[in-house]
Amino acid sequence: MIDLPTIIQPKYWFELSPAPMSGTTEKILLAFFVAIFIAGIFLRIVERRKTLDRFKTRLVRKFVSLSFTMSCFGLLFLFFSFEQVRLFGSRFWYLFWLLGLAVWTGFILYDYFKVAPRERLVEEVRRQREKYLPRKKK
Repeated sequence: MIDLPTIIQPKYWFELSPAPMSGTTEKILLAFFVAIFIAGIFLRIVERRKTLDRFKTRLVRKFVSLSFTMSCFGLLFLFFSFEQVRLFGSRFWYLFWLLGLAVWTGFILYDYFKVAPRERLVEEVRRQREKYLPRKKK
């Protein structure tokens, strides 16, 4: 078990050759990264169904990409930590992983809550305008 005063010290995170992780920590991280990968598979199945509109499908696709990429990077960092590779097995990679996850999720949510409503409005205006325009007969 890791105690809190040790975790908040910068030396703990930025040491180039850290002490090996405990077996429990490795198993928890492995389960976490595999769960993210499985969530990506589940989201991929949901995205393939045709019940979602275009904007929700785009949101799900972005989360699928996020989950596959971040789970692969997480498993890679866990492998290097397990093998105790000097630079690539350092703990600061997990901080970069968390930062990347937060930034990427922020961009996805920004797109869904700020950009997509504007695009929905533009699409609705276009649909209303095209309703009255003549079309080719089939």
